[in-house]
This record gives sequence, structure tokens and C-alpha cells, in this order.
Amino acid sequence: MWNPLSLPFALLGAVAAVPRAVGLLEQAVQQAAALNETGIEALKRIDELNERGDLVLKELAEARATFAEATIQIDRLLEQGDAAVKAIEATRPTAEKIAASAEPMIAAAKEAREQLRATHAELERANEQVSRALEMAEPLDRMTTRAQKMLRRDG
Repeated sequence: MWNPLSLPFALLGAVAAVPRAVGLLEQAVQQAAALNETGIEALKRIDELNERGDLVLKELAEARATFAEATIQIDRLLEQGDAAVKAIEATRPTAEKIAASAEPMIAAAKEAREQLRATHAELERANEQVSRALEMAEPLDRMTTRAQKMLRRDG
């Protein structure tokens, strides 16, 4: 059962608890204000992160487009490279024929060069012999010219 005389004590306990409750309420209001400021800062930070995220997404989209273009160019280069390899393979037999026919020509050119050197050496020897012959013929020529002059005077 409830005692009516305990009511004033309960009231006094309630009145005594009011300052404490007010203090706790003030603390709660301060903490709520601090949480509110923290929440506002968190929202600002979230907005900044969203902006950065949008920039990152935009850069990723640009990078994806650039990568797609690069992939297309690489594919084209691969196709051109394949075509170049096919062209080289197609010309290989012709190049081998040319190389095979060039070997005798190279050998003939080397032989012609040797013949030219031999001919040049022979011409130098012949030139020396002709020079010596001319040197030896000069005194004979003088003698022949004198003899002709003498014969004309006598004759």
C-alpha cells in the first residue's frame, strides 16, 4: 500500500532531483548542439566527398573514352602490322630470286674488277716500255734527220 505521508517526501525528492535533471538537460542540450555541429561538418564532408566522387567518375569516363580510342588504334595498328607481314611474306620469294641471281652478278663484277686491275697494270707496263722506246728512238731520230739533211745537200 501506498502511504499518504510519504507524498511530501516524494515531492521533496522530486524537487531535489529537478536541479539535477536541469543540469542533465543542459548537458543533453550541449551534447545535442555538439552532435548537430558534428553532423553539419559530416554533411559538409559528405558533400565534398560527393563532389570529388563526381570528379573521379568524370575522369574515369574520360579515361574510358581515351582507352577505347587507344584500343581502336591498337587494333588498327595490329591489322596494318598483319598486312605488312603478309606483304613481306609475299615478296620473300621474289627477294630470294633476286638474291640468287645477284650472286653470279656480284661474282662477275668481282672478276671484272680483277681483270680491270690486271689490264691497268699491263697498260702501265706497256706505257713504260713505250716511254723507253721513245727515249731510245730519239737519238736515232736525230741521226736519221741529219742523214737526210746530208743526203739532200749531197744530192
